[in-house]
Amino acid sequence: MTLHSIPSLLLVSTVLMFGQVPPTHIGKHQINETLQVWSEQQISPHQLDESVSDWLNLNQLDLNDICAKHSRNDTTADYKAVCKRLTAIQNKGAGEFFTTSDTGQKVGWRFAGGKVVDYAFGQQWHSTFATKDKILTIANNREYDWRFAGGRLSEVHITPNYFAQRQQDRVLSYKEEVDFLVQTLGKPSNVKTNPYHNGFGAQWETTSVFWNMPDGTEVVAFESSEFDKQGKLLAIIFLSKDAVERQAQQPSATNPYKP
Repeated sequence: MTLHSIPSLLLVSTVLMFGQVPPTHIGKHQINETLQVWSEQQISPHQLDESVSDWLNLNQLDLNDICAKHSRNDTTADYKAVCKRLTAIQNKGAGEFFTTSDTGQKVGWRFAGGKVVDYAFGQQWHSTFATKDKILTIANNREYDWRFAGGRLSEVHITPNYFAQRQQDRVLSYKEEVDFLVQTLGKPSNVKTNPYHNGFGAQWETTSVFWNMPDGTEVVAFESSEFDKQGKLLAIIFLSKDAVERQAQQPSATNPYKP
């Protein structure tokens, strides 16, 4: 995997600007951003209330090309079905349509009155998850568990997409993921190794890599502890300063993200 193919949702900005401590970023999102801002960023450059024609243009969907005759050998899309659905939406100004983003995320769109009135990630429509504290999205063969507290992004849990169609897409290289993070976060604050063994006499070690960010966010990358998954990613977790403090205030529970 080359540098330019680093998944955008794993890029974390840590540049100091104007002497202020910047918030930790996960792609175009940042720790402590509001749910409203998070949802708007998810569909950027689209926005609610944009017209059907603007939506078509932003998606580079040309109905003349889509509805034209296509070779029977062209299986890129079901052009007749797409033409019928989009033409109806354009004419009536209402309906639903699903697209797939460059990162492989399925996005749903609802139209009414000639405008975008709702959108979805997978089957979670904005109008139904706007008050939730946990949202799941899938992109770049990764599942993102976005957790909110008090209406703000508090935690992000990133794992391989175990439901990917191809077996090889259900695993991620631990070293590659850590390298991506080192390139953007810098040198880890701590590296911890854990020894394991099984009943057959095999012995091995796993690694957990930790970063303590300037804004108080803690980031940790866990390697899978299973013998046959050595070198594979288990999870990457981002915890806001408030989330870390909340865990520390729970006397009956230890903090699993501390080195």
